[in-house]
Amino acid sequence: RSILVRARDPDRLLADVASMRARMLKEKRPTDAWDVKQRRGGLVDCEFIAQYLQLRHAHDHPEVLSANTTDALARLAAAGCIEPQAAADLDAAMRLWRRVQGFQRLTLGEATDMTGAAATHCAALARSAGAVDFAELETNMTRLAALPHGHFQRLVEEPAARLSLSTPAEQIP
Repeated sequence: RSILVRARDPDRLLADVASMRARMLKEKRPTDAWDVKQRRGGLVDCEFIAQYLQLRHAHDHPEVLSANTTDALARLAAAGCIEPQAAADLDAAMRLWRRVQGFQRLTLGEATDMTGAAATHCAALARSAGAVDFAELETNMTRLAALPHGHFQRLVEEPAARLSLSTPAEQIP
């Protein structure tokens, strides 16, 4: 906890987070749209936002710290460190990703590709994720992935890109 509440250089933290996510996207590309962990707007983007904001604001708001991403987002919103709508968007996406990922792990193991899956399997996945049918689930996934992806761009990628324009390249990892 004492390490997490340390004051940090916000520009350096931002550059580090953006750089780490960019490296992950390069090295661990999503396998398909059903890779809810790695896809843009997926679990990793949601977790990166929560972790970044906790590290950025914990010095002034130690109450935002939580090992649970959903709880951390609620705490960050309550402390005014993220807009309530952004926190709600991330929470909604994470709930869907966890349902889809849980179903996939129970039925497919570590595989994520739904291509060629039996219609009954697809229908069961849709129901487990709160959708009427598989087509609605795919629509919901596309819509919900756009929200955390947009928040990640707004909160991390775009400010980091502006920072890199004004900071010598050797200072950015």
